Amino acid sequence: FTTGADENYVVELKEFVHGTIAAYDAGYTHPSLILELGLNELETGDANVDKTVRLTDQERQTREVWLVLVYLTLHRVQYIPPGAKTPPPPPPPPP
Repeated sequence: FTTGADENYVVELKEFVHGTIAAYDAGYTHPSLILELGLNELETGDANVDKTVRLTDQERQTREVWLVLVYLTLHRVQYIPPGAKTPPPPPPPPP
């Protein structure tokens, strides 16, 4: 997903991965994280502005693929969040 991407994309993707790991460390399950992200999308109250800053369906799907990839990778390497005794369960497969 980064082939041909510019440096800014790669930097932002790394930030996204760090944020996803922080959510994993905080105990968010994959479904609860998707729910939180959906409930907290930016809304300005201005319909014209909102439609320009809202994620497209493809952007939302790409975000969900990256979330699953990070969660599955953490599960696969048996990463244990600080303070936990066992790794969280793996996320469900994408639809």
